[in-house]
Formats: sequence, structure tokens, C-alpha cells
Amino acid sequence: MDTNQAHPARPRTMWLGPKRKRDLDLEIEQASRSRPCPSDSQPETFTAGSPLARPAPIQRKNPNVVPKIRQVDEDPWLTYESTVQIFGRPIFLARLRSNKAELVNIQRLEKEPSSAESLVETMHQVAHRSFPNLLEHYRHGGQDFLVWEAVELSVGQVLGSRCSIDEGALAAIVWPVLKGIKHLRGQGRVLATMSADTIFLTESGIVKIAGAEHSCQIDATEMDAATLKLMALADVVQSLMTRSSPGTKWSPEAQSLPEAQSLPEAQSLPEDLNRLSVDELLRV
Repeated sequence: MDTNQAHPARPRTMWLGPKRKRDLDLEIEQASRSRPCPSDSQPETFTAGSPLARPAPIQRKNPNVVPKIRQVDEDPWLTYESTVQIFGRPIFLARLRSNKAELVNIQRLEKEPSSAESLVETMHQVAHRSFPNLLEHYRHGGQDFLVWEAVELSVGQVLGSRCSIDEGALAAIVWPVLKGIKHLRGQGRVLATMSADTIFLTESGIVKIAGAEHSCQIDATEMDAATLKLMALADVVQSLMTRSSPGTKWSPEAQSLPEAQSLPEAQSLPEDLNRLSVDELLRV
């Protein structure tokens, strides 16, 4: 790899010109690690453009082939060690005993084994880069444990911090969520719930939507802004936009609808999420 090659620029917003979708998709794949704001300093702008702390994970040779989720019939704590319980749920941040730099989230399920198998199968069917990767399924002592790729913080935590949101960060959050919603819709499914607390960021700044394993199968005639969770996303966007720094001005491109009229302008995004279809929102 050429070490002199310039780092990718901050992702363009989804409202900037006809190349916005292709460029943003590429740059989100290479997204940089976001730094949390220190509590004892001036507010920082939350962006998706600082350098990665470690190399991006290796991509599968064929992204269309989803590997089967491995089932292991042993105690997961023989392989992993717990560091802390997180998110107020039976989910633990853990690390490999053999490689303490490798972090995962381990979820202890409080359901019947058949329910656990159903969740695993659903997650295998709906796997998409907008959802956390389910890595392994452990069964031990009558309990089921799901091992997920680690996420660092939720958008709800960002809203509760001193960080301010700029246009690039808003686009980098909304775009993967819309793609995840569209992916589920293509399989006749919708998220059961969505809020700022179910949208997460990984260590490398990639946006992940939690809860795909609980998605519901519904008829196409029932799919609208409410059932697809576009209205819920609009509420999240509204909250994010209130976190901009005082006096922040959105770019001219963001203040006017693109010629293709395929994506909403920044200022009217919450309203347009309620009004437009997923296809209209993502169309190039």
C-alpha cells in the first residue's frame, strides 16, 4: 500500500451533486474513527473524518455470500473475557483472551433456545453492512449467547454529549440507515423500532442499526413512512440538526434541492423523510 497516498476526505453529504451516492458509499467503507468530545473542553464538531486507529477489517472476496453464523456448544467466557456491561441490557463488552485488542459485544439471551435459533436465522437472512455483524452463537448451561461486532456509542449518546453535528456527520449517519431500511424492505421486512438509541457507531465510525434480528415481516401494502420507520428517523434527524454549532450555516447545495430531486435538502430532511419513499430518497 502506498503510504504517501492522501487520506480520503470527509464524506460528502448526500446532497452534494450527482456523484454523492457513489462517493459517500466508498468513503463510508473507509470511514475514519470519530473521537468523543472531552467533557472539560470546548465542544468539538462530530465528523467522520479522523484517521483510523487500526486497519479496516478485511472484506470478504464475494460480498454477496453471507457466511453461516458459527454455533459453538461451550461457555463463551472460555474464549472471551468480559470487561463491562453496557447499554443497560444483558450485553457485555468483551475481548478475546488470545488477543485482547479484539473487542466484541456479547449478548446473553433470556429466551427459549428455539427463539434464539430464530433470531440467528433471521440475522443470517437479513445480513447487511448497515447492521452489526453477528459473529457467533454460543450455547452453554441452558443459555444462549450472541457474539456481535463491537459498537462504541449510540447516536443517543452523541446527542447527550457536548459534540456538535455538522452536515457531513448528518449525511454519514442518515445514508446507511436509509440503505438498511431499503434492504429490509426488499425482503418484506421492517424494523420493529428505531430511535437514536438503536443507531450505533463502530470504532471506525461505521453506522450500524441495531434490532434487525427483531424485524417484522409485513405485507407490501402496509409499508409506509411510519412502518418503515422513516418517521422515527425524521425525529432522529431533527434532534441531530439541533446539535449544530451556533451560527452554523448549511452549504448552498444543502439548502436547495438537487436537480434530480432525489434526496431532500438538509433543512427539510425531517419533513421529506415523512413524505418521500425510500426509493426516492436513495435514487441517484
